[in-house]
Amino acid sequence: MKREIMFVFFIYSILSCQDEGKVGGIGNFVIKIDQTVLNSSVLIDNIESAIITVEDESGLSVFDSEEIILSGEDKFRASKVFKLKQGNYSLRKFLLKNKYGEVVFASPRRGSEKAQIVKKPLNLNFRILPEKETILSPDVISTRAATSKEFGYLDTTFDLIENLVVYYPFDGSVSDYSGNNNHAIDYSNKIYVDGVLGQAHNFNGSSDYLQLMNTVDATNGLTVSFWIYSRGTDGFQNNGCVLSKYNMTGSRGFLINTFGTWSDKYRNELSGHFYSNPETSDYRDCTFSGIKNEGEIPINLIPAAYKFVNPREIELNKWTHCVINVTDVEVQAWIDGELTVSKTREYIKYNDDALTPTVVGTILFGGKGTNNFLNGYLDELRIYNRPLTENEIATLAAK
Repeated sequence: MKREIMFVFFIYSILSCQDEGKVGGIGNFVIKIDQTVLNSSVLIDNIESAIITVEDESGLSVFDSEEIILSGEDKFRASKVFKLKQGNYSLRKFLLKNKYGEVVFASPRRGSEKAQIVKKPLNLNFRILPEKETILSPDVISTRAATSKEFGYLDTTFDLIENLVVYYPFDGSVSDYSGNNNHAIDYSNKIYVDGVLGQAHNFNGSSDYLQLMNTVDATNGLTVSFWIYSRGTDGFQNNGCVLSKYNMTGSRGFLINTFGTWSDKYRNELSGHFYSNPETSDYRDCTFSGIKNEGEIPINLIPAAYKFVNPREIELNKWTHCVINVTDVEVQAWIDGELTVSKTREYIKYNDDALTPTVVGTILFGGKGTNNFLNGYLDELRIYNRPLTENEIATLAAK
């Protein structure tokens, strides 16, 4: 049986311009969406607001990108009351945002690329009458792996969800909220704590880790964003691997770490390593947030390839936002919205083995030290297959 979600907007219909102060009854402006279209219940559960633009018959906006907080289970009710005169209107924008402020579903506009795959693209015309219920049923589709331009929205951006490969908010689970359903297998004590947004996952520094159900492809590099509350190294251990696809016996892929180089592993710096040769660590593009000059660069790397913008380490026992950003020309390390150190890329492609698992919280197969397990909390882990802009990184760091 078809199940619908209804977005109910209570609107006062005013009888005429002359009787503008007289309310002719409460009319319901209802937007119904077939839930089977919203094919990811994980995304549905986190829908918290709708953005609508409505124009009158003269083309003037009566609601211009109005954000409406929604509540309820099967029926999402608007949090405010609107006034409209009796007359003809057009729904020109309809977006659904999740609790993280990202547009996850949208109605394509007529003439756009995505409009070709729906039956009822916007604009949708409707009429408001007193004491009558007006029902609209726009088609909505996921914005995953799409751009706002493909939906016909030149005044709106879906930036933070575009090309999002994996997204773990860690709100009591290891479910993937990117829409790709790449949930993790949890090999940990499953302890959650208060995080930056909602909850965060605790990693005990000795045995906790997660394995992605489907390994990620890092052939062209990846961009990784996360919040970390690091407790640092434990004794003689490394205790700081956030993400890895790595096997030192012949399948080096990439590492995202939060401890120092081999000679100074107690330095709590953010680093990203992407390997061109699966057999050795000598051929890689990598950056380290804490190195301050060419003399601190590890051997077998080209000092002239590095730019020292604002070198810094990760503060212990404090929430810190980190990004390893791989652009077409650089591998960059960002901390709390600021670029620290970057390296010019030497390699166009990186080694990728479809059989090597992608792991959160440790390096399963090798690496210096006997223990690379993360010691701290992790929140809002995102993996993109595109570079982030400076504004996007600032947005993520501000949450």
